Amino acid sequence: PKELNPDNPLGASGKLALHYGHLLRLLRRGSGLRDTRERERSTRAASPAQAAGGGTRGPVAPARVRGVMAAKYPQFASYQQQDAQEFLSLLMDGLHEDLNR
Repeated sequence: PKELNPDNPLGASGKLALHYGHLLRLLRRGSGLRDTRERERSTRAASPAQAAGGGTRGPVAPARVRGVMAAKYPQFASYQQQDAQEFLSLLMDGLHEDLNR
């Protein structure tokens, strides 16, 4: 995507933004929310439930986002409890750097 800035040394080579976007698409699909293009495609779906807009529901693991965060910020590499505010602050900063031109 043209919005990514893979050359920014402060970013994660665009990986954080890509994986975060993928995670949001998975969550949106599972919530049953769909944009216009998805609705158009779903009208050609095999199942009536899919055509009605129902997404696949179930757990979504943010493993790729966590992996990029752990690579960029070593304090998140372990599975020990961490400060959520710090994680979110660094996540937003990382997304900013990946998308900043």
